[in-house]
Amino acid sequence: QQDLINFLSKLAQAFVDRVHLERKANPIWYFVPPQSHRLTEQDITDFVNCVKECAFISIFTKTYLKEAAKACQYLSMLRPELIVPPIVDKFVRTIFASFSFFTVIRV
Repeated sequence: QQDLINFLSKLAQAFVDRVHLERKANPIWYFVPPQSHRLTEQDITDFVNCVKECAFISIFTKTYLKEAAKACQYLSMLRPELIVPPIVDKFVRTIFASFSFFTVIRV
C-alpha cells in the first residue's frame, strides 16, 4: 500500500508541476507544447476526480498519513472545491462519532 500512496503523491505532484509550467507567464521550457497538447480545465477536473477517492481512503490509514496528506494537498491545489469539502465532512463525522461513543460510555 505504501508504494501506491507514494505513486499517487508523486503523480499528483508531477501533474501540478506540469499545470504550473504550462500556465506560467514566462515559460522556462525550451519546447513550448502546442495549445492542442496542453492540459484543459476538463483534463484537470477529470484527473482530480480519478485520483481523489484513492487518496481519501489512504488519508485515513495511520501508517502512511503523511504521503496521503501530500497527495490530497497537491490535488487541492488543482481543484480545492472537489477535495476540501469531502475531507472536512469525513473529519467532522469522525469527531461526532467519537464524541457520541464517549457520551454513551459516560451515561
